[in-house]
Amino acid sequence: MSIWKKTAATAAVAAIVAAPFAAAQTASAQPFSGTCTAGDIRFDTSPLGLVPSIANGTISGNISGCSGSVADSGVVHGTFTADNASCFNVPANLDATISWLDGRTTQVSGPFEVPGGAGAPATNSLNIVGGSGAGGRVVVAQGPVNGASQVGPCVAGASRQGELPITSVSIG
Repeated sequence: MSIWKKTAATAAVAAIVAAPFAAAQTASAQPFSGTCTAGDIRFDTSPLGLVPSIANGTISGNISGCSGSVADSGVVHGTFTADNASCFNVPANLDATISWLDGRTTQVSGPFEVPGGAGAPATNSLNIVGGSGAGGRVVVAQGPVNGASQVGPCVAGASRQGELPITSVSIG
């Protein structure tokens, strides 16, 4: 076989073998985005009262009714710190992970405010700092915290737990 034929045959085989890899590299990934329509968050914290103080704690919860390129639902876990927290308002810095039903994860970070007392529901926007959707944002609209059950513990400076509904989540 001539050198020319060997070179042509080698090039043809290389092109056939490399084609699937080249196609995979040029195909654009579907953006990670979607919306969720429900959920709830529980928070456990160092004692809160009527006077602002430093607070540290954890959150856990879920989001559901999701559509788009995100999974149908996700579980949320994270930690927060707040320098000026009370039963009237918890302006915290949150680091959390959403573990999606399909096995993907999204890490978020940023300021997250939870108005207490008679405070109106809030909307918080967090940066996606890792995992699926990195570089995007998660916007969380929440309902009011379960303040009625916290009146006694707040007056005593001993409120350690709370829950709030999630009314919508936008990912993207």
